[in-house]
Amino acid sequence: MIQHLKLKNVAIIEALTLDFRPGFTVLTGEAGAGKSLLLDSLGWALGAPLSPIEVLRSGTQHASIELELKLDDAQRQFLGKLLTLDLTEELFNEPVWTFTREVTPTGSRCRVNGLLVQRKALQPALEAILMIQGQHSAIGLLQPAQQRLMLDAFGGEALLNCARQVKASYSQWQQAQHAYEEACQSSEAAIALRKQQTEDLALINAAMPITADEDTRLQHIKHQQANADKLLSGVAKSLAALQPDLSDRGETAAFTALERAEKALSAIISLDEKTLGPVLEQIAEAHEVLRDAARHLSGYSESVTLSPNVLRETIDRLDTLDKLKRRFGPDLESVLKTHAELEALLNHHESPEARLNSLKIAAQNALTALQQHAAQLSELRASAAKALESRMTTLLHQLTLPAANFRVELSPCTLGAQGQEHPRFMFSANAGEPLRPIAQVASGGELSRLLLALSVIMSQNPLQTQGKPSAIIFDEIDTGTSGITARAIASQLVQLSHQQAQVLVITHQPIIAAAADWHMHLEKSFAKLATGTEARTSVVARWLTQPEQREQILGQLASGDRDAASARQYAAGLLQSMRPPPNTPQETPARA
Repeated sequence: MIQHLKLKNVAIIEALTLDFRPGFTVLTGEAGAGKSLLLDSLGWALGAPLSPIEVLRSGTQHASIELELKLDDAQRQFLGKLLTLDLTEELFNEPVWTFTREVTPTGSRCRVNGLLVQRKALQPALEAILMIQGQHSAIGLLQPAQQRLMLDAFGGEALLNCARQVKASYSQWQQAQHAYEEACQSSEAAIALRKQQTEDLALINAAMPITADEDTRLQHIKHQQANADKLLSGVAKSLAALQPDLSDRGETAAFTALERAEKALSAIISLDEKTLGPVLEQIAEAHEVLRDAARHLSGYSESVTLSPNVLRETIDRLDTLDKLKRRFGPDLESVLKTHAELEALLNHHESPEARLNSLKIAAQNALTALQQHAAQLSELRASAAKALESRMTTLLHQLTLPAANFRVELSPCTLGAQGQEHPRFMFSANAGEPLRPIAQVASGGELSRLLLALSVIMSQNPLQTQGKPSAIIFDEIDTGTSGITARAIASQLVQLSHQQAQVLVITHQPIIAAAADWHMHLEKSFAKLATGTEARTSVVARWLTQPEQREQILGQLASGDRDAASARQYAAGLLQSMRPPPNTPQETPARA
C-alpha cells in the first residue's frame, strides 16, 4: 500500500508531501494540475525511465522523490531476490520500505531503504508492486503481444512456467539446429580431412616400427656396405702386422717385437729396477692394448659381410624414411610425433559422419521436446482462454454492456519462442454483431471498460512469486463514459477496493468521485518569490474531508461552477446516492 509520497522540485511541483490511505481514493483537478505527474512520480520512484530535463523544476539543479510502501512478506521476498539487498534482518522484515529517486541535470540515482540500487534492476518492481492503468495501457491492450501476456498471467503459475519452458526449448532447438546446419555446410571438408588423416596414419604405420635415430644408423650401414672391400682388406693387413701367425711375408709382427723387448728388459731389471721398472710396465701395458686391438679387429672383420641385398634393403629403407621426413617433418622425431597425434585424433574423436548424425539426432530431439512443451502450452492457454472469456463477459455485462461478447481467439502460427498460437482478444458490444479484434470495434468508452474488467481480473490473479500489487491505479479509466456507464464503473471500482488494499483513480467524472472513500483535489497556485519577480506555478493538494468540500468540487466537475446552487444540490444528491465512506475521515491536508 502507498503510504507516503514526498516530492521536491519535480516539474511544476515545488514541494509536496502526501499521506495516502487504504481503500478507494480519487484524485481530481483541472487539466495540468499535476494529477498525472503524481502517478508518474510513483513510477519514477520505482525505477521507471525519466528525462532530467522534463523532471527538474525550472531553475533548480536537484529534484527528489520519496515513496513509502507497505509491503507484505511475498513482496519483500520478491524485492530481496530482485535487488540482492544487503539489509539487516530487522530492516528486511520492516513492513514499510522507502524508495527514493534523486534527479540532477546529468542523471538520477535510485535508493531502497537508503541503499543505492541499479535503476534497471529496480524497474521490474514497478510492475510487481503497482498496477498502473492509463491511456497508454489502453493502447497496449490493442497489441497482440500484450494480450498474450495478459492471458498467460491470468492462467497462473503453471501456464507461465510452461511458457518459460517453451521459450527455453525454442532457444535450445535453435542452437541445436544451427550446429547441425553448420556441420552440414562443413561436412565435405571435414570428411576430406578425415580421409587424408587416415591415409597419413596408414603411410606411417606401413613404415613402423621407427626409432628417432634409425636414419643415422642406416646411413652408417650404407657407408659400410659401400666400402666393405677396402675395410676388410685394411683390417686384414692390420691384423697381420699385429699377429705373427697371420703374417705371410716373414715380417716382424708387433706382438713378437714387444715380446723380445720385454724379455731383454726383464734380464737386466734387477740392475736398475727403479728406473727400468716403469718402462717394463709400459711395455706390458702396450702388449695388452695391442692384444685388445687385435681382438676388436678380428671381430670387426667377422661382422662386416659384403652383401648386395643388405645394401639394397638399407637404401630402400632410407628412401622410405626420407619420404616420411619430407612429408611430416625435418627428422624422424617429428614423424613419430605426427604419428602419435593422428592416432589420438582418429581413435578418440568421432568421425565427421558420426558427428553429423549425432547433431542431427540432437536437433530432432530438441524439436520434439519443443513440440511437446508447445502442445502442453496450447492446452493450458485454451483452458485459461475459456475461463477468461467467462469472467470478462460477466464483468462487461455489469459495466452496462449487456449484449457484450468477449472471446480469446487462439490462431495457429509457426512454432516459435511464444508457442504455436497467437492469442487475440475478440469483442462485440452489440447483439448480432460478429466478433472482431478489439482494435477494430471498441470505442473509447468500451475500451475503458475492457481495460477496467481486465484490471479487476488480473488483480485477483497475482503471481505467487510477488504477491498482490500494493495498489491499483487508474488514470482516467472513465474516458468516453457518462451516466449509467460511469455509475457502473464506480460500482466496480468500489468492489475492487474491497478486494484490494488500495485503489487510486484519476477522474473527471463526478459520479465516480462521489463513490470514493477519499477525495484529494489538486490545484495550481501562483506566487511571487520576491518583489519584482514573475509569479511561479506550483501545486497544492488537499484532502476533501468535509461533505461541503466534496459537494463544492463535485459541483464544479458536473457544471464547471463550484458555487452554483444547482450544482451543489446535484453533488449532495450524488454523495447520498453513491456508497458513503464507512468512516468520516479527519482533516489531513497535504503538506506543502
